[in-house]
Amino acid sequence: MSQRAKFDQLFAEVDGIFNREAQVTFDVVLGTPMQRGTWGDLLEIGVYQGKCAGLMGLYAKPQETLVLVDVVDRFSNHMKRCLPDTTLSVNIGSSSTMKFNHDVADRSSRFIHVDRDPLPDWLRVGMG
Repeated sequence: MSQRAKFDQLFAEVDGIFNREAQVTFDVVLGTPMQRGTWGDLLEIGVYQGKCAGLMGLYAKPQETLVLVDVVDRFSNHMKRCLPDTTLSVNIGSSSTMKFNHDVADRSSRFIHVDRDPLPDWLRVGMG
């Protein structure tokens, strides 16, 4: 079974915006280094409920850590249940108070995904 087929099975009910085109892009980018022997941690900043992180975690190798950073934890229980063989580092807090559970600075990352709320606070207030 392909990683995307596993993803479809494990994360179909997870809320989030992660369309098929983006999934195919992640699939190609994350799959290519694995074939060449490249490794490094996988980092996502802005996890929401973990839809993108789920596909990233399926590509994590045993020596890699899936590092997840967000202000609220809406995802770790599902991740632990669906990705039991993936090493997770869950980091919750604001940028001013964040204390990483994982030494990100001393390790290399082979993939970094920065996501954010599609409506920044200043725009949401202006529209409200």
